[in-house]
Parts: sequence; C-alpha cells; structure tokens
Amino acid sequence: MIATAFYFAFQGLGPFSDEGSFCTIAQGILHGRLPYRDYFNEKPPLQYFWTALVMRFAGDGVEGARAASTITLALTLGLLLSRLAKQPVSLGLMLPWAGTIAVIGLMMKVYNNTAESTLALLFVACAVMIFGRQWMRPGPQALLVGSIQGLACGFRQTMVVSAFILLISPWHRAKRWWYFAGFLLGMALWVAMLWSMGILQDALGATVFFHLDNPSGSSYFRLIDENDYAALLIWLLSLGSVFIAPSRSREAVWVVAWAIAAAAPFFGRMDAFRLWPSMSLILSYLFIRLSGTASFMGLVSFSVVVALGSATLHRPDSFWWTTQITERIGKYVAENETIWIGPFEPNAYCLSKRPSATKYYFILPWMVKPEVREELVKEITVNRPKLIVDLSNPTYSLKELVPDLDRLIQEKYALVEHHDGAGYFILRDAPRRKSTNLPLNP
Repeated sequence: MIATAFYFAFQGLGPFSDEGSFCTIAQGILHGRLPYRDYFNEKPPLQYFWTALVMRFAGDGVEGARAASTITLALTLGLLLSRLAKQPVSLGLMLPWAGTIAVIGLMMKVYNNTAESTLALLFVACAVMIFGRQWMRPGPQALLVGSIQGLACGFRQTMVVSAFILLISPWHRAKRWWYFAGFLLGMALWVAMLWSMGILQDALGATVFFHLDNPSGSSYFRLIDENDYAALLIWLLSLGSVFIAPSRSREAVWVVAWAIAAAAPFFGRMDAFRLWPSMSLILSYLFIRLSGTASFMGLVSFSVVVALGSATLHRPDSFWWTTQITERIGKYVAENETIWIGPFEPNAYCLSKRPSATKYYFILPWMVKPEVREELVKEITVNRPKLIVDLSNPTYSLKELVPDLDRLIQEKYALVEHHDGAGYFILRDAPRRKSTNLPLNP
C-alpha cells in the first residue's frame, strides 16, 4: 500500500535527471536500440533493462519507469515489514514503524526510478538470509548471497565494495569459496548478456575506462546541500542504533561497515536517494535482531525523531518546465523524427518520446573529451535532427562545452522560438510540420 501510494502521489512530481536517463534508454531498448552503443551513459546496464521490461507492459513514459521502482519498493517494504510481523509485538507498535519507513522513503526520494530502488531489495534480501533464521544449508546460502552481490554490481559499480566487505566478514558458515563462486556467477549472468548482445566492450568503455581520463572529473561530484541534511541525519542515527541491538559488538561493527559500503555512491555524489539501499539494510538488521516489546520501546523514540524530521520535507518540484519543452517539441517534430536536447535534460526525451539523433543525448563537463566532441558534431551533421533544443545556462553552456556544435546550430538551424530559458532551433531545409494545436501553458 505504501509503494502504491508513493506511485500515485508522485506521478507528476519529483523530476530527476537520472530517472530521465533510465527512461530514455529504456525507450530506446524497446525500439531496438542498445545502451552504450546507441545511447551513451556511464551507469551499469541492469537498471536499463529492468526498466525497459516493466515499461513494455506499464507504458513507455515516466509512469512506466516509476512502475519499475514501485515493484521493487513494494517487495522491499514487504520484506522489511514481514520481519516486524515475525516479532512478538502488537499491531499498535508496528504501525508507527510502517509510518517511519514511509517517511524515510520520502526523505530519500525512493519514488524516483533509479538503480537504488532495486539495490534496496537486493540488500534486504541479503540481510534476511544472513541474519534471519537459517532456512537452507550454509553452502547454498553463501552461494545465493554471493550471486545477489554479483548482480548488484550490474546496478552500481561501487557495489563491488559491498561484495568485498561480505567476503571478509565473519558471517559465513561455509567455506568462503561458496560465496566467491556465487559472486562470479552473479557477475557472469549479466556480463554474458552484454557479450551476447555485442555491447560488452562498449559497456566496459562507458562504465569503467571512460572515467580514467575525464577532462573535468570534479564536475561529476558535488557536496551535500540542505535538502539532504535530514536524510543524512536519519541514516547516521540508524547506524548508531545498530549498536543498541542485542548482539555482539563485533557483529555491530561489521554491520556498520557493510552499511557504509552499501552507501558508497552517496559519498561520491551526495544525493539523499543513494542512502536508501543502505538504510533498508540497516532497518532489516534491526528488525531481525530486536525482539520483544521491551526492546522495541527503546526504538520507538527513534520513530518519533523521524516523524519530526518529516517536517523538513519539501514538496518535490513538478514536471512543469519539462512539460513546456516537450509540448513545444510535439509542435515541431513528429514522433518518427529525431531531436537533440542539450546540454542536459534527459526527462525531455522521456516525456516527448522522440529519439536522440546521436548516442550522446547529453553533454556535461566531465565528458567533453576531443573524441566525444568530434563524434557528437559528426552525428548531428549526418543525422540532421529536425529540432535542437538549446538549454544553455550559466552553469552549462553549449558554446563553451562544444563550440563546433554551437557554430553548426547557427549555420544550419533557425531559431523559431525562445521560451523560459530554452531555444528551439529547427533545421533550415526541413519541411514545416502542420500545427497540432497543442496547448502551451504561459
């Protein structure tokens, strides 16, 4: 119910660029295109394909992409709350925790479709198998946990850190090679998939080797801002709560180490949603280790803190600005015609359902290598997108990022409209589309 409520409450709210990328690339997959080869992005592949699978049945727009995250969120919350249900506590004590989880989800923006929505499920599944009642022999269990960790690396590169922590941790009741074999199996499953599609080399280039000589690697990182303070505070309180659980202190230290490893993406780029997989892992551990009403009463105060923290929540932005762009794209471009939008607004491709004329559907400072600039301009020249939308601003400017592209636009395209910071350039010799009479909000 919580996951479904999130889906409907945030249908038109909370636009996020990463979500736009997953949606855009998934749309391409549904039309025979492939990540890395046809759409460049630096993220591992599994979230693209998972999003495309769900969008195949739930719709090829943002609503379909968010259905993918809603499914994994529902399963994650189901596992978490099922751990509470197994404890001898009253329904009156479970309800505040259900509300607490919902508030934490809002603070960590789990309504967006990102890799974190799936990673949370994978981490909770691992925590249940490691700390819950033993329900299979140690060897197969270690194999399964290792396989899940191998799959997790197909959603975020940094999950290899989590896998390493589990490898050296003291929880294995079988020889560690069971776990290591499982990890290799999990990795092999998605690596073999990429190889069979002929994009393994492209994937390695985009997700690993491309970053080794980024021209402006520092631009890919950012510091935490005030919108993420509350989420970080709750995560830190959760880490501290691990030490009050009735378990050995050595186990608590390893749980904290694993939780920090699971949150590794947050420390590179401090967005609150990146804490959600780690937060889910911590809650799962606490719900398993804490039993009895007396023990739980010590954590009821924690739920009160979270409830108070909800007062810091800001209403998410709407898709209004992106909708303005996509309505104008629809005015000038038919669905079978290509476009290009830059420097950066993946959500506009997703909402307009128009494909990019080049695999570089965005351009940012960390990727403006000479070969990228050259290929981008070449593909724009050859493929001749019907419309180019220039969203240059003081932070990211096409004139500075790709001067040759800016000159090409000035030579081959005509400015037909400029609205709310966006310039719309149509190919000079392209036939004009008949008006579709789409409503444009002022």
